[in-house]
Amino acid sequence: MSIPVTVAEEDAYSFEVFAVNAVGEGPKTKLKNVWIGADTPNAPAPTLTYEDGMMKVEWNAVTTSVHGGFIDLEQLRYLVTRIDG
Repeated sequence: MSIPVTVAEEDAYSFEVFAVNAVGEGPKTKLKNVWIGADTPNAPAPTLTYEDGMMKVEWNAVTTSVHGGFIDLEQLRYLVTRIDG
C-alpha cells in the first residue's frame, strides 16, 4: 500500500500510519523526522597517501545525505582545495 504525500517545503516531517475498520483503530506506526526533499550530501572520507613521489588524495563516492533525503548523484561534484595550516 502507498499514498502520495505532498508537503509545503523541504523539511523534516513526522507521520503516523495505522489501519482502521468497524471495530476500531489498529496500533500506530510512527515515522519521526523523515526528511522530504532534496538534501545535502554527507562528507566524503578522504585518505592521503604517498605514491611514486606524489601525494594522492582518494575517497569513495558519497551516496548518502545529511538528513537521509534525496541527492542527485548525477549532479554530485567534488572540490579539492589545498589550505594552509
